[in-house]
Amino acid sequence: MRKVYSIIIIAMVLGIGYVFSFRAYTQNSMTASAYFVTSTTSKEIRDDYHSSSRGKQFSVLIVPGHEPNLGGTEYGSIKEREIVLMITDELEKILKEDKNITTYRTRDNKGWTKIFEKYFKDNYEDIVAWSNVNKKNTASLIKEGLISKVSKGDSIQHNSASSEVATRLYGINKWSNENDIDVVLHLHINDMPRKNTSVAGPYVGFAIYVPEKQYSNAKASKEIGESLKKSMEEVMGVSTMPKESAGVIEDQQLIAMGSYNTSDAASLLIEYGYIYETQYTIEASQRKFAKLVAEQTFKGLRDFLRKE
Repeated sequence: MRKVYSIIIIAMVLGIGYVFSFRAYTQNSMTASAYFVTSTTSKEIRDDYHSSSRGKQFSVLIVPGHEPNLGGTEYGSIKEREIVLMITDELEKILKEDKNITTYRTRDNKGWTKIFEKYFKDNYEDIVAWSNVNKKNTASLIKEGLISKVSKGDSIQHNSASSEVATRLYGINKWSNENDIDVVLHLHINDMPRKNTSVAGPYVGFAIYVPEKQYSNAKASKEIGESLKKSMEEVMGVSTMPKESAGVIEDQQLIAMGSYNTSDAASLLIEYGYIYETQYTIEASQRKFAKLVAEQTFKGLRDFLRKE
């Protein structure tokens, strides 16, 4: 896929001239995306897929939500971080059956995969510096009025990640950029704040988060998201939470989506229903449901890739 780095020249409508936005990061590899410049398109992603048989690599990175041993929602003895590993296992199997797809994952039941364990260890300081540059550039563009910050009242509020966890999430984006990944899928299970967490909440259903429309990877991500939504609706309903009722929700805050425009790849975060729903509370149904939603996730991606 074509990538655009370094200097962006933005033509201003009223003949004011040109505004230059620099995204400089002096390392061996410059991977920061740039606002106003598309980092990936649906056509490029499809072209990568269809040319894979001729030697061009099409790649999908699966990110089972949260850290190997901490984080994520829990309901009784049910842990999100364990359930999403089941879904990842099933999805990885299906993806590997397609010879045109190269698949990566960030963790398994033993912890971080070797690729990411080494990457976090060897590049931790670089990741921090790189993410700080992106944050600073984004703040400057907001201050200059070149991009708009979505107000908290207009967006769904998410739990904040600790500094160390956030750095690893940015590291996943950085690795993805450096390795020219086509699609990144973050797998999660939803929950909602409530006083008594031992009692099920009122909402059910899936939701798919995609980058906010100003991000470089937004358009392709949303198109994939709509295809996934159509496929997922065959087996479960869209979230009944009002702000998630569209099924595909744009988000500017989530690091997984490329917060501060840090992801070049089409990036999606899928919430496979709520943790207190019966498909999770009945232990015997967990693996069966994981296989089902993995199949529908692949179907949605496949339908997008095969679309003319």
